[in-house]
Amino acid sequence: LETYQELCDNFIGRFAEEVEAGHPDPWTTIDRLFEVHFSEEWSNPDILGAWIAFWTLVRSNPDFAEVSRHYNARLQTLLDRAVARLPQGPVPPRDMATLISATMDGLWLDYSLSQERLTRERALDLARTMLRRLAPVGAGNI
Repeated sequence: LETYQELCDNFIGRFAEEVEAGHPDPWTTIDRLFEVHFSEEWSNPDILGAWIAFWTLVRSNPDFAEVSRHYNARLQTLLDRAVARLPQGPVPPRDMATLISATMDGLWLDYSLSQERLTRERALDLARTMLRRLAPVGAGNI
């Protein structure tokens, strides 16, 4: 349980650093979140194995479920803060944050399972493309 908590705290800490960095370009903040997510630190077979083991426990152990709930709430808050800086578009900000999270998770899983099937560069490109389709650069006011 302590290891799961530490893993969650470390990941959230890295994301918080990027959100709080004050990048002048709001897309840079989320691009940096993508880069952290697909870094060797967070995208490797050992980390994938740990997450899968912990996710299994989340389903059956209330203590693990609580850590997961808290982690997801903190992640949502960070993504909400990052998305709030982007221009308003047709997708509500909360939905944008959820779509960004889902895209990162899906690409991360694919990349972590096989870096030959999905390279880091391709995962980053796909994530950035999705973001720019949700909130096009130059749309609205920043």
